[in-house]
Amino acid sequence: MPSMILNSVTSDPGAKAKKIFYIEKGEGRETLLFVHGWFQNARDCFGPLIDRYSHHYHIFALDLPGHGSSYKEKGFSYGMREAYEALEILFLKIQKTHGSVTVVGHSLGSFLSMQLAMNYPKDIQNVILISPVIDFGNFDHVFRKLGRLPLWLGNWFLFLRAVRGRFPFKDRTYIYDPEKGHRIPGRLQYYRIKKNNHPVHAARGYVNSFIGMSMEAMITNYHAPVLFIYGAYDQLTPSGYGSSIAQKMVSAVFRVVDGAGHNVHQTRDEEVKSIIDDFLDEHRKKRTGWTRFFPWRRR
Repeated sequence: MPSMILNSVTSDPGAKAKKIFYIEKGEGRETLLFVHGWFQNARDCFGPLIDRYSHHYHIFALDLPGHGSSYKEKGFSYGMREAYEALEILFLKIQKTHGSVTVVGHSLGSFLSMQLAMNYPKDIQNVILISPVIDFGNFDHVFRKLGRLPLWLGNWFLFLRAVRGRFPFKDRTYIYDPEKGHRIPGRLQYYRIKKNNHPVHAARGYVNSFIGMSMEAMITNYHAPVLFIYGAYDQLTPSGYGSSIAQKMVSAVFRVVDGAGHNVHQTRDEEVKSIIDDFLDEHRKKRTGWTRFFPWRRR
């Protein structure tokens, strides 16, 4: 799969470059920008959707700072601000040559996607939020504890949570589907996979930025098309909270996929793609039909 490295902008010419890895694939006229969640990377999170959509769309998907193949060395700062800056740098590069985009965020990536859409409303055609994290209130106690621990104890803290199958390693059985020939890794193997992808020193930076984070005000003040997709069995981001927020929005579409958890787009990729296709087709018609001259009629 084609991939590229993007050097982030820095005001200090002597500073070490922060290299952002991203996937670029497909040659369609419309552009999709994928934003993965915490402890993930672009390929692992969106692989099936990237492959499917690259036949008809131009695809971009980055590894956020501290994840995958993007920079994750010690000595850098990590968190939501750094993640958004990396996303914005890639978005502005895309914007110069491809124009407006549809942004697709999963879990934590949904928060970053909404932030980007709020800052560039004229350049984001649609927003698609898969299992969006509205806030992390239920896990603040975990974040505060990890943030206070020294690094070596932080490693043990996350290791013990992995052994017990606790957040953020609880989604192991929701990602791998035996019906599709997947072999579910053991808890320790899964911990090693996650740790190699997102080391503990980077994770600690993120958790400090999660405390008190909420997307509710941002979402309810956004009036362009937004698609919410949840798994009915999602224990990390239950669909009920998203439903109550979507009802407050003018142009929101809310869908729940039965028999799926937090990684609904991986275990039910065909069904999720069908939902996304219907949403994009509907709003493509609205942009190209006579209603584009009367935007208030789109409601």
